[in-house]
Amino acid sequence: WHLAFNLYCLWVFSKKIEFETSKIFYGTLILSSALASSAGQLAFSDSTGIGLSGIGYSLFAYIFLMSKMTEAYKNYLSKQTINLFIIWLVLCIILTQTEAWSVGNAAHISGLLWGLTMAYISKLDGLKQWAIGIGLLSIIVSSIFWTPFSTSWLSHKAYSLHIDKKED
Repeated sequence: WHLAFNLYCLWVFSKKIEFETSKIFYGTLILSSALASSAGQLAFSDSTGIGLSGIGYSLFAYIFLMSKMTEAYKNYLSKQTINLFIIWLVLCIILTQTEAWSVGNAAHISGLLWGLTMAYISKLDGLKQWAIGIGLLSIIVSSIFWTPFSTSWLSHKAYSLHIDKKED
């Protein structure tokens, strides 16, 4: 059901975005959403996660913000869809915190933030779009090598301090 829901969201949201933008922008949005949501999950956990949820949240956020800024997207998302995505995000966080179900919340939130960012910068001129986009992607990619919030990163740092006899 998880895969089916993610594929459904990808299909429904992608139709609108691909129709309203260029194929290059659409492809860039999908690929950068995958990178941003995976890097976000890696930064806060020990893995990049698995699935399309981060991309789905990114596409949702993109359409949501674009619906506030342009007529082409207005009323594409129903109140029920908006409520579903927000309630599902909160429920996933609660389920993870209570250890009832482990969910890639960082991927969801990273995807959401990336979609909002892409919608915002899509309204800027071409040079500003590329400059901001490349700058943000550079920061995201750096989280592959520097993940100060993940358990693995902290464990590695603690082990290095122990080896160097810096126990305090």
